[in-house]
Amino acid sequence: MWLVLDGPVDSVWIENLNSVLDDNRTLTLANGDRLPMSPNCKVVFEPHNIDNASPATVSRNGMVYMSSSGLNWVPIIEAWLKKRETKTASLLRLHIETSFFKTYDWARQNVRFKMPVLEANVVFQVLTDAQ
Repeated sequence: MWLVLDGPVDSVWIENLNSVLDDNRTLTLANGDRLPMSPNCKVVFEPHNIDNASPATVSRNGMVYMSSSGLNWVPIIEAWLKKRETKTASLLRLHIETSFFKTYDWARQNVRFKMPVLEANVVFQVLTDAQ
């Protein structure tokens, strides 16, 4: 079983979670109740930042830092294109490189997005909708 936690890291919430991350693997709730986690339960954190996490919390996690500057669109496009025929993939790559990013740049400069979105997420969404 996988427990995936994303979103903002609240300081009280993350400190309560520390007991799950140590050898006890027991979640202590705000009311004092204690819930033991099953041995096969894995926890994955995908927070935007860990500003409110203590060093104890960070040390209990195997952290992988991925900068948004290192997550560009190339690996996403290439993985998607590998599922296409060579000729089709070449044509699609050309259109993506010449048209999509000009359109995306225009949108970034002239359209007000409701929330910040990474370029890689936009590319992934376009490719998902294209299938």
